Amino acid sequence: FNVNFNGLTWKMCYITKLLFFKQILFCSKLLNSSKLLVYTFMVATLNSYVLSNTTDFYRYKGVELSKNSHDFFQNINLSKIDDINREISTELKGFAKKLSFRLKEISTTEVGITKIKELIRPSENDYMEFEEPGLMHIKKLAKGLDGKIMEYLTILNLTKLTIESYADQYGSQIVSTEPCLFQSGNRMEPNQSSNSVNQHMPLNLTKHFIEGYNATSGIKMLYFMSKMDKEEKTHIFKPEIQLNVSLNYKCILSDDAYFQKIFLNTVSERPKHIVLIIDHGGIFSENQITTAKSLAKHIISALSFDDKVGILGLSETVVYPDTIDCSDMYMLNATEKNKFLLINFIDSLIKYKGSTNHTLGFHSAFNMIRHSVNDPTRNVIMIYITRAILSSLAEARFVMETISKGIDSVLPNIIINTCLMIDDEKILFVKHFLKYVSQQNFSTYNIKNKRNLIKGNATPGVMEVIKSYTHLDHVVRRLLVINTAKVNFKKEPLFSFPHWDFFKNGDLVISISQVVKDAKNHHLGISVLDISYDEIFGNFLYFNDYKNSYTFIIDLEGYVLVHPSLKQPNYNNYENPPIIDISYLENDFKKETFRNPVLKKISGVLENSNAEMKYVWQRLSTAPMIVVLVYNLHKVTPHKMHSFVMPLDIPLAYHRLDLTTSEEYNLCWNLRQLTSLDTGSLFLSAWCFQSPNKYLLAVNSESELSIQRYMAYLKDTTKLLANPGLKCNVRDELVPLVHILPYWKKLFFHSTLRRYIIRRYMVTSSGAIVMYPGAVIDPKLDPLRRYWYVEAVKRPNHVIITPPYIDSGGAGYIVTISQSLIEPATAVVAFDITLGYFYKLLSEFITFCSLPNVQSNNKIKCFLMDDTGYLISHPNLVGKEILGKQHITHIESLVANDMLNHKGFGEKLVCNDYNTNTIQRHYKFNMESDGIISNIIPGDQCVRYHLIPLHDTNVFLGIINTTCDLVTAFCPCNTIDRHCLNCDRLEQSECECPCECPLDSEPCRKFKPNHNPTCFNYAEPPVHILPVFSKGKTCFQLNCEQYLTHSSCIGVIGCEWCQLQCDAVTPINIPYCTSQDFCFNGVLVSASQLGDGPRRLLNADGEFSRNFPIGSLGGGIVALLLALGLMFHCYIKHNQSSHRYLSADTSINLLNFDRGQSKIIEEPPTGANNGLVASAQEAALLSPVPIVISPYRMSSSYQRPPTVDSDHGYSTMTPHEDTEPPEAHPSPSPHQTLLPHHILAPVTVHMVMDN
Repeated sequence: FNVNFNGLTWKMCYITKLLFFKQILFCSKLLNSSKLLVYTFMVATLNSYVLSNTTDFYRYKGVELSKNSHDFFQNINLSKIDDINREISTELKGFAKKLSFRLKEISTTEVGITKIKELIRPSENDYMEFEEPGLMHIKKLAKGLDGKIMEYLTILNLTKLTIESYADQYGSQIVSTEPCLFQSGNRMEPNQSSNSVNQHMPLNLTKHFIEGYNATSGIKMLYFMSKMDKEEKTHIFKPEIQLNVSLNYKCILSDDAYFQKIFLNTVSERPKHIVLIIDHGGIFSENQITTAKSLAKHIISALSFDDKVGILGLSETVVYPDTIDCSDMYMLNATEKNKFLLINFIDSLIKYKGSTNHTLGFHSAFNMIRHSVNDPTRNVIMIYITRAILSSLAEARFVMETISKGIDSVLPNIIINTCLMIDDEKILFVKHFLKYVSQQNFSTYNIKNKRNLIKGNATPGVMEVIKSYTHLDHVVRRLLVINTAKVNFKKEPLFSFPHWDFFKNGDLVISISQVVKDAKNHHLGISVLDISYDEIFGNFLYFNDYKNSYTFIIDLEGYVLVHPSLKQPNYNNYENPPIIDISYLENDFKKETFRNPVLKKISGVLENSNAEMKYVWQRLSTAPMIVVLVYNLHKVTPHKMHSFVMPLDIPLAYHRLDLTTSEEYNLCWNLRQLTSLDTGSLFLSAWCFQSPNKYLLAVNSESELSIQRYMAYLKDTTKLLANPGLKCNVRDELVPLVHILPYWKKLFFHSTLRRYIIRRYMVTSSGAIVMYPGAVIDPKLDPLRRYWYVEAVKRPNHVIITPPYIDSGGAGYIVTISQSLIEPATAVVAFDITLGYFYKLLSEFITFCSLPNVQSNNKIKCFLMDDTGYLISHPNLVGKEILGKQHITHIESLVANDMLNHKGFGEKLVCNDYNTNTIQRHYKFNMESDGIISNIIPGDQCVRYHLIPLHDTNVFLGIINTTCDLVTAFCPCNTIDRHCLNCDRLEQSECECPCECPLDSEPCRKFKPNHNPTCFNYAEPPVHILPVFSKGKTCFQLNCEQYLTHSSCIGVIGCEWCQLQCDAVTPINIPYCTSQDFCFNGVLVSASQLGDGPRRLLNADGEFSRNFPIGSLGGGIVALLLALGLMFHCYIKHNQSSHRYLSADTSINLLNFDRGQSKIIEEPPTGANNGLVASAQEAALLSPVPIVISPYRMSSSYQRPPTVDSDHGYSTMTPHEDTEPPEAHPSPSPHQTLLPHHILAPVTVHMVMDN
């Protein structure tokens, strides 16, 4: 802008916030730098109040400057600045107050909160009886768990005794002749080389396993692993496969890392310490070095987390893994991440051209042991994989001298195992040399070893000759098990940490194993039971005591087996649950004075130093586990409710409407959801049952009879019917709330918001859900850990609003609004409403916020943002390929930059997510802030914003005025995955998108010490399979064309105001209102993407259309798809089989923080799906092409591309922030269009409630 000063016209500019937040001043002339700086600052300050004159709100004119003034300051009226500021604040506060009141009014009237509170009004001073937990309470919990475990130990012991008795009678060397999974006659026979008593019936282990399986519930797999001979395999009994021969699994080789780890842990008395030397000198052939690397990877994969391992590559020099300068000095803990790192290091080894310096290799290995192990009672196994080609005969002595000196220089006992890699050439001398090394035969070379002279003969190792990568299982076992008759096998059963079962079919298990020996103490093998994790710990996973207390289970070393901060195992996508110490979840356990009594004493009671929490614990008698009950001393127990009986005149049906054969309720399709408008529906989650796992196992086989039992018990007025397994408080909490259903039904048909609200529901603290209209809900739903429920309980009397998400029920983008009832919360009431209604709501209270006005001038933008920075509504979200939660740092990076400069308003937080082994960075904005938040940096007047909290909600109202075309700000965001760009630095005032860093960044330690809080465990939505097409009428006939204006169309259920062509850029000449099947998020769906949806397939009578091509052509397509599926299955199986020997354990091929490249569907840490019905079809909008596709038009087989990261785009930079021009978009991929003909098939649909 121009300023006249002393007769000269000066061109002055703003102080602008640029890269790295440096303040840079630009000017065309410079006379006096100090004066100029003052003038520029003052003008920029004044101009920061110059608002656009194009709207009612931004109608204020800027301070005019005289063009011929001799004194620049004489025209500045500071009082006018204050007047403008006060006027803005007053008007905006008025808008916020009205909007806040309206949201409270909606959340109160549209679910009848006043009426519900009357129903559950507590009696005065009448609280529920609550017994403060003590030793008797914890002993009762422990006794129940002891009883379950004893049942499994009895079966395991019977198997052990059966095999041992058989071996004692017929010979100790037992082999498995038919180890296949499902073949009949799986028998254990004696060694046929024995000529004595061989004519007898073989031992039928399968028959014995069946008897054990039928004796109790929860057994997933029973198997016996015989000892280390090549020809022996794992004899397995898995009920699902045993009873279904069509599952054509091959025989199971025991070399799989799954079995190796269990076997080695069972026979090893203590954790293993391994040093691995891999020779990759120039003498190796390609086959030999491939085999050597395969063997090394198998060894690494067979280790458990409490083992330690060091590794080095040897040629003329020694190379180490790239692990922050620690692997050359220290052995690493065998965590999943470290094993992944080591396997990558093995793969990176290439054949070196020079010779191998064997002496240097052993010297380096002993140096590593000296720095890592200081316990003289430990055994360290050194494994040398080599061709053993020596430069001369004299070199053998030098090598042996180095080994002798190394053994004398370290404290632990050293066992050396050698592996000779050969093809077919003669190896006599080399074989003898390696045998001397493994036996530590120093006398042959006239070398005196001090250790052997003092302690006697050394523990001999083994020497293996390896020609190929087949049969590596017995090699690995021989290398990792100490070869001595004095080995003391574990007498007690071994309990593993939770892990996914071998078949990766969704079963998290605990393995219980025990060594099997004959009468002469010869090792025969191990017997193993895989037990369902949910079956053992179900009562602790769903422990619900009105949030006053919680339980967790640890082992005797303090490692966590069960804790509420860890995610439910159902949703971990086959990554084994983390093994972490309790001190990372419970701060009190960081103190030895608190930790030691719990780990060492059988039982006891402790209070923490703040007298806030009481810990009561009891050690189990059947397993090395400790059950701990934690009680909050300051929480208030809930009130008693009025005593009600279930009203018989109020229609209430169990949610499985698809199972009912009764004509009592009419079923219809409400958009894409099977619904009954005649009744509300009841859902009982696993929290409601005394045996949660028993319920979860039976949900897929629920029958009308079991449903009748539930409903009969709940409606029983005499209270004489037997309880079908529900917890005692379920009926007492549920029955009063059912009285609200008639009121909800009335609102559904007559409310002023009936065109916008999709469903209403209520969740009790016991985990039951009442909903209208009645609909089917996923049986594995966990409502008490959903985001909207947790936040409503945390903030009583506040309205909680979630970011928008796709509704699988067919309503498009929706938002969940929830509120808790009474404190402490007895129930949470919620409803789902269309996203479009919020745009409508804003335009009603602030006229210039209407979308047509915003999109026409592109200057004024009104938005709603929650207190974590995620947008609820924003005009930039309309007409774009946007899916899931969008953060303010993406859409308005300059505003986000400025917000962080307000002290006490925005805070960047971190928390540890042990489920993903990451540190999560996220934001929290102060809802209690007074006044209006606006630009704090004067130079940012090009984009002016005002932000104000809507009190008694979790939402901010924001208004932005942009007065220039190009505005940019530096807000670093990773465009590939959620990994933070700089994990070594966290600056509060610097803008960055929500992201994550690896938690255990130091490979030499199990965890990086820090004091970050633990991220809350929001449950992720499970997947439910429901048939999309079913006979039935539509509940309502959509007639979107009757809405002729934008204001009347926006937000109406099933309708969309269509304003952009298929390219999402070109405006439609005459916008119009139509069904979301044809236009989604304001963008026309192309003809190639259109198809007959479920409503198009049904005619007015609810019958399938006669034009539906289900004849020979449809059958041919079905056959083609089945053939393709079979080919893909065979290809996968073939790859798994062919890579069995060459690859390591597949469970460690995926790092947690790299999972965005591998997972098909994954949610952000706080959960992206928020409502009762969340959709897997939401992935439909993630295609990179600029064509918006309705998610309700996607093929049923569509899944999110594996390259899409987990946060649905909130870690990518906005287009104008990209440093390079975007690449040309590819053509739409095949999965973006439907097949030309319809196929009746089930599709994957989420039927869940939000996190």
